[in-house]
Amino acid sequence: MQGFITEKNMNEFILLGHAKNYVPVIFDIIEDIYGPSHFTIYHNIDEIETPDIFLNEVNYKYTLFDRLAIPQAADNVLFGVNGPKAKNAVYHYFSKVINRANFIRLVHPTSYVSKSAQIMQGVIIEPNCTISSQSIINFGVNLKRNVSVGHHVELCAFSEINPGVVISGNVKVGNNSIIGSGTVIKDGISIGENSLIGMGSVVTRDIPSGVIAYGNPCKVIRENVK
Repeated sequence: MQGFITEKNMNEFILLGHAKNYVPVIFDIIEDIYGPSHFTIYHNIDEIETPDIFLNEVNYKYTLFDRLAIPQAADNVLFGVNGPKAKNAVYHYFSKVINRANFIRLVHPTSYVSKSAQIMQGVIIEPNCTISSQSIINFGVNLKRNVSVGHHVELCAFSEINPGVVISGNVKVGNNSIIGSGTVIKDGISIGENSLIGMGSVVTRDIPSGVIAYGNPCKVIRENVK
């Protein structure tokens, strides 16, 4: 399914947070779908250790606000930060005035989404990804470039799937987990919440919650200390 969220013409967007390396990616995806747009960006909250970026070299229209309250009628909202920790902090900071229904789903038009897949609010899917049948991509998940998601996969809230990851069928990735670039996950695997899988790993057995694991085959190395 191409142009997944192009139900209406939109050119005004709100970004929560202002991550140095990720805001330009969001700008590019939105321009590919909607054309030139204006962005209202709410600066990072104190708990987020990602510096603000000043986009003087980029031809986008944007307005910066310093942690002002967002109106409850806010719409077309996206995360302007990347990674589970930052997204959780930003979401909880603004949760009194914004809820999940205010977020949009952003799917690049070069990516394919099965008609039977479910893409929840706050999801960002970058170019050249494939989401197969009956899979569920939950709130706030990021799929980076060239990710392949098999059938009956569940990616839980705020998980981050980095470039080139291949996820086979019937896999579950828990809340707040990060899958490193180029990782391959075998059919039927479960990865617990708050875990980190190192880049280039081959996951052939279940990975528990709250750990760092990597290698071929992927093995638990240590606890993932927050």
